[in-house]
Amino acid sequence: MRFIKAFVIPLVILLVMLSFIPKLSQAQGKRVVLSGVIDQLGETKNSKYISINERRIVLTRNTTVVDQSGKPLTFKDLRPRLKATVQLIRRPDGSVERRVIVNR
Repeated sequence: MRFIKAFVIPLVILLVMLSFIPKLSQAQGKRVVLSGVIDQLGETKNSKYISINERRIVLTRNTTVVDQSGKPLTFKDLRPRLKATVQLIRRPDGSVERRVIVNR
C-alpha cells in the first residue's frame, strides 16, 4: 500500500499534468469584438485613440486600420459618426493585436 501511495499516485498525477502541456501551448488567443459608431478621435503626446460607445481604443503603430473592402486607412481618414468594428486579439504571449474595420 505504501508503494502505491509513494510512487503510483504521483506518477499518475504527473502523467495527467503532462498530457495538458501540448493543449496549453496550442491555445488560441482570446478575441474581443467591439462594434459601434466612432464618438470621438483624440491624440495625446504619445498616442492616438478613438472612442466607440464611450470606450477608448488606443491606436498603436501595430494597429491595422482598414475599410470594409480591406483598403488601408490612416488616422486622418477617420471621422466621428463613422461605423467601426474593433477586433482585439490577445495572444498567448500577452501581446495584443488590434484591427479596426471602418464602414464608410
